[in-house]
Amino acid sequence: MGKSSGNLVDYWNAIRKERLLQGGFIWDWKDQGLMRNKQAMDAVEDASPNKITSRLCGSLSKDEGLYGGGVVVNSSPALDLTGPLTLVAEIRGNTGGGGNNRESAEGYPILTKGNTAYAMNVTADGKKIEFSIQSKGVRQAVSVALPADWHQAFHTIAGIYDGAHLSLAIDGIQAGTRAVAGPVDTNSNPVAVALDTDEVSRRFDGSIRRATVCARALTPEQTCQAISDAVLQLDFIAAAAKPQDCSFYAFGGDFNDHPNQESFCCNGLFMPDLQASPQFEEVKKAYQDIHTRLTDGSTPTVAIEVRNERFFRSTDDLSGSWKLLKDGVELSKGDLTLPAIAPQQSAKLSIATHCTPDPNSEYILRLRYDLANTTPWHPKGMPVAWDELPLPWGQRPQPAMEKSESAATVTETAERITLHAGDVSAAIDCHTGALVSYTRKDKELLLAPLHLNFWRPTTNNDRGAQLYNRLKIWRKAGQNATATRVTAKPDGNDVLVTADLTIPAGQSSATLTYRFTGAGQLAVDCSFRPSGNLPMIPRIGMQAQLEAGCASWTWFGKGPHENYWDRNSGAWTTVHKGIVPELFHSYVDPQESGNRTQVRWATFTNLMGGAGLRVDATGKNLLEMAAYPCLPDQIELARHPVDIPLTKVVTLNIDHRQMGLGGTNSWGELPLEAYRLEPKGVYQWSFLLTVFQTPPPRLTPMRSLPPGFPMPGGNTPVPTER
Repeated sequence: MGKSSGNLVDYWNAIRKERLLQGGFIWDWKDQGLMRNKQAMDAVEDASPNKITSRLCGSLSKDEGLYGGGVVVNSSPALDLTGPLTLVAEIRGNTGGGGNNRESAEGYPILTKGNTAYAMNVTADGKKIEFSIQSKGVRQAVSVALPADWHQAFHTIAGIYDGAHLSLAIDGIQAGTRAVAGPVDTNSNPVAVALDTDEVSRRFDGSIRRATVCARALTPEQTCQAISDAVLQLDFIAAAAKPQDCSFYAFGGDFNDHPNQESFCCNGLFMPDLQASPQFEEVKKAYQDIHTRLTDGSTPTVAIEVRNERFFRSTDDLSGSWKLLKDGVELSKGDLTLPAIAPQQSAKLSIATHCTPDPNSEYILRLRYDLANTTPWHPKGMPVAWDELPLPWGQRPQPAMEKSESAATVTETAERITLHAGDVSAAIDCHTGALVSYTRKDKELLLAPLHLNFWRPTTNNDRGAQLYNRLKIWRKAGQNATATRVTAKPDGNDVLVTADLTIPAGQSSATLTYRFTGAGQLAVDCSFRPSGNLPMIPRIGMQAQLEAGCASWTWFGKGPHENYWDRNSGAWTTVHKGIVPELFHSYVDPQESGNRTQVRWATFTNLMGGAGLRVDATGKNLLEMAAYPCLPDQIELARHPVDIPLTKVVTLNIDHRQMGLGGTNSWGELPLEAYRLEPKGVYQWSFLLTVFQTPPPRLTPMRSLPPGFPMPGGNTPVPTER
């Protein structure tokens, strides 16, 4: 499903161990998405005097209004209602509540401001309409049965709070009431229609013609009349008349078809436009039938064994080559004299690298096997197999700390600890322990704090296993962590800041140690201790936002395409570079994307030059890193990539690890145990942050075609570099 193919190599390794077993990859070659157009993201206009803008994350019909998604309304003080209020929606349901492959213990949203202010929902059992407010931290609600013709006819549903009662009206007639008093709590969640910006997996399954929010209590009769003083008034029928000029690949429900299986048929190795999905490279690697292993790497003349896994043909149609990488950069290369190895047989070869190993560097030998001649189906030089072999000549160099003869200084207040070194400064919040500022020459790199993060936007497999609800304790646990103690003390030319944190998940805790050097570098050491009766953890790391200009990403690790703990065999290790929006794969059904594993170091630089950020893995553990060209919530709320706005941020994830994708099936199976993050023990990771000045980079376009295919305007296929 969508983002899958995790543990595919484990599957094939098991097949290879058993002589009589046969394996297969039973799924689709191509996503079954159909090109369709819809209205622009800003098509829905607020007819109230406030003119609040909103983001369309669904489809519109001239007859039925909003369906197959929802609308997120931009935050506005006009919607922070604490007193009497009325919510009105003209709706028809397709089912009792949500769509396929969704689960919710909180109900299905009609018109909500998260689930901690005011909301109108269909209850979780799909049998009632519920109107609720939260007052002084206590949620109070009134509910009534769905109309008998809920699936056939539109009804005007209204939730009314007059300061003393909660009431529900259906078609202008009061259907239920309950005595309730107290001010409505406020929160930072945007108002949404058919979505919940607090419980982002929730979806309403039905059609909504209009939605209105009033800052007073209407009578039941008034809810069916024209409302002149609404604070938000959305007419989806009117919005549906606007031009449909945004293209997207549609799936189940996008044609207002019912029942449907949503994006279940978007499960191929290729996108609907035949662009390869990231798992394509993983399948190619798992299926290759030429394999190399290192037999002796003790000297610069390396001994290898090449095995021909084919059943019927020798290797006489192939040519070989090798490349030696030092710290991710090509050091030497040459041709490999490949004999004609018979089917199911091996040959031992040697490669004279002529290298004088440096014990303080990391070496990788990469082997590649190409077609020696043109065939009816592929050109000469088409790569058919490759392997990379780490050599035991040295070790990964630790990042060098810049020397400084002057000492860093520290300023402390009750709110934050501020550190200074030359033209670089950093600040740690005393209430959260998060890094809230990192500047050079007064240029701020962080648009949002660098805080602990244990969540990823859910994948198709996550949704199939209903992990949003099963694991949701981790969704905001990192950003809601609180500091029990934050201290700062000089240490030579450095300042050492230690923050002890309480994590709102069981009895979990963490310690963050920041070493700010006299040269302005910041070494971060993280120790996370999950504790209590907790589910597995989606991700363990830290997250921040950078300005959108810092979109030129260079890294030494697995790539160039996205890869994950249980899906990185098809990615090769070298120095890669690209632009964040292009490195973030746009799945037909938006979900977690853009991760890279085994990262030694990475830089994020501004396309126009200026301040950039470098991240180095320190200690014995490598990093995982991902960068989104948007906010994480925007990925989760979007129904299609066209629903994700072009924001002015890059969301940066610096992770110890992210759990595997899984792929045994897409309707309940978890990732294999080996690729789970269990809530026990101590997780430790560390990295070094350096802010630096950079000139405008020279960028090359990312390839979008599979290896061996001709690039536009040329007839010669160009194999992908390995």
